[in-house]
Amino acid sequence: MEDVDDGFKFSGNGRRQRADQAALDCFEMDKTSSRAAFCKCPFFEKIASDLNRWIKVFSRFGTFMPRLFAIGDIHGCDVALDTLLREISPKRDDVIVGIGDYVDRGPNSAGVLEILVDLVSRCRFVPLIGNHEIMMFKGMSGRRDFDFWMTHGGQATLASYGGDPRAIPQHHMLFLSHCVRYHEEEDYFFVHANYAPDLALDDQPDDLLFWTHIFDNVPPPHRSGKTAVVGHTPQVTGEIRNIGHILMIDTHCFGNQWLTAVDLNEKTFIRTNNLMQIQTGPLPAVSE
Repeated sequence: MEDVDDGFKFSGNGRRQRADQAALDCFEMDKTSSRAAFCKCPFFEKIASDLNRWIKVFSRFGTFMPRLFAIGDIHGCDVALDTLLREISPKRDDVIVGIGDYVDRGPNSAGVLEILVDLVSRCRFVPLIGNHEIMMFKGMSGRRDFDFWMTHGGQATLASYGGDPRAIPQHHMLFLSHCVRYHEEEDYFFVHANYAPDLALDDQPDDLLFWTHIFDNVPPPHRSGKTAVVGHTPQVTGEIRNIGHILMIDTHCFGNQWLTAVDLNEKTFIRTNNLMQIQTGPLPAVSE
């Protein structure tokens, strides 16, 4: 960090007296002077100069307020994810919630998981587990589950590891094993798919949390009063669906649409695609 002159960091009685006298001298110079003339006093010019220098030093560290992001279903779209994170430029105190479904369907699930493993060290990354991660885990443990996974997008994931399940590195499976069922912030909660409005988040059933789409069967607001942020149900138009008490952010990246991140403090979005195109804007208005 840049050294800053501490000429007026009062560390001793003699220095304190000199500084106090300098301030008094400013008042004695001309009691009838204008504000502009008063501000030219060397004592206050020194304080202003030091303050500006400190502001410049701290501004190097970026925004002071941690940001809160949620990223929709990635589904193996590593180029879109890499582009999105470059645009977000995560800071250490930022909270970024992954809504689940990092793997399957898209071109490079292995690359996606490698990016997410790295993201853990760059910010407060909270990865939720989605139904496709569940299928991947089960598929690694039994033939019937393996076949089910292969018919629901797993072939693309396996291909990204060279076609051999034994090539999946241990740290990728370890990352997936640490994914969580839900996450909660002051005004929002995050689940992969859906929720029961009358149940605490700890008590949500698996079929809702991971598997049940939201089409016309929109659940009422959760008893917590918080806004739900969900993925899983693909918005095939590529647009966020804002129901008011629910934000649906799976914007169908693997289907040649967008990978979306929402900045929940600023009420804005950033979205990217596999062509490295970037769009930003305000969250859409509430609609049914």
